Amino acid sequence: IFWALDMFALYFLGKCGGCVLPFEISSGNIIGKSTSYNISSTAKVMLVARDIHSQIICEVAHVTLQGGPLLGTANLSDTIRVAPIVDISQQPSVTWKQKNVTCQVKEFYPSSLGLIWLENGNVSRMERPSTLTVNKDGTYSWTSWLMVNRCADEENLVLTCLVEHNGQPPVIKTHTVVVSAQQREQGIDTKSVLETGNLGLGKH
Repeated sequence: IFWALDMFALYFLGKCGGCVLPFEISSGNIIGKSTSYNISSTAKVMLVARDIHSQIICEVAHVTLQGGPLLGTANLSDTIRVAPIVDISQQPSVTWKQKNVTCQVKEFYPSSLGLIWLENGNVSRMERPSTLTVNKDGTYSWTSWLMVNRCADEENLVLTCLVEHNGQPPVIKTHTVVVSAQQREQGIDTKSVLETGNLGLGKH
């Protein structure tokens, strides 16, 4: 609350070198027997990921201020939210039986995150990252791995990576682990050799 309407407010986005933001000032109110003013001002800002470490600075000038304008600051890291980008992919395997599938969770903020692996719709593993990669813009990235074993006579496996972040709807990606015809043939041949070997041992 202040007296005399001769005042001015400016908003700055701290990280861009003091660029002035558009703002609006509402009308004053008459309080009690004296004419005083209670004015609110609003700045509209379109935020992007690189603004995580920026500040909004409000500078207010008034005729009654002797020591210069008043400054108010707000850290955008307290309010900004960046949804994760999720990719799931199958990596090259040493053997045809073992399949290594990764779920990459990229460029999210804040750091709190939960990940659930599902195999054919059934929960396989639940994780929370202990170590995160910090990107140049202040966002985080993380990769989770899942190793699955597939036999030649098994059906294809549908893996789901479900990522929960900051109370928002989960981000879901799926990948189908396919055992190719060649791998099935190789697996059956290997199984046949092993069975033959075991039968041979049993005769001695």
